[in-house]
Amino acid sequence: MGDEIRERIVRAAREMFGRYGYRKTSLAEIADAARMGKSSLYHYFESKEDLFEAVLKAEINVADRRLNAAIGAETTPAAKLKAYVRTWLDLLKELSSTFEVLHNEGIDHLACYHVGKERAREAELLRLTAIIGEGVEQRVFHVDNVAATARAVQLGLHSLDDPWVIGDMDGFKEDIDRLIDLLLRGLQG
Repeated sequence: MGDEIRERIVRAAREMFGRYGYRKTSLAEIADAARMGKSSLYHYFESKEDLFEAVLKAEINVADRRLNAAIGAETTPAAKLKAYVRTWLDLLKELSSTFEVLHNEGIDHLACYHVGKERAREAELLRLTAIIGEGVEQRVFHVDNVAATARAVQLGLHSLDDPWVIGDMDGFKEDIDRLIDLLLRGLQG
């Protein structure tokens, strides 16, 4: 029962933070949205920052599961990389409300932001390294340094996480497909 209530609070907080932003959302409003009293909310979360951290962790967990499922559904390194990039971009769009809060409100001073960002980047780099490494092992990708190539791909992907790109992701679909094809041709040397 406690986990269900905690999840309900996190869902309500995600919605409220996405709608009104971190600064303008009060714990009382989150408690109302979660259909509980504010004092009951403190039984599960010590502060608004603690609750925001739970929202970030929940979104990172969703992203991890979706990315792993997308990669796991494919059999070749090229297909895995395509699936990874497309799923990553879809997730950016879906989870953009939380990222917009971080970007627009300048609340990246929160410790939870840095911890979450670092965890997500590390997981991302591990996935990319594994995919590229598999491609090298199968002699499908031709790169001298798998780790450096994975970091370069990661850097390229993060050039797409700008809010103006996320906001018009559908308008960039063909360009993104061209970018993925260009990346794969480069790896396949």
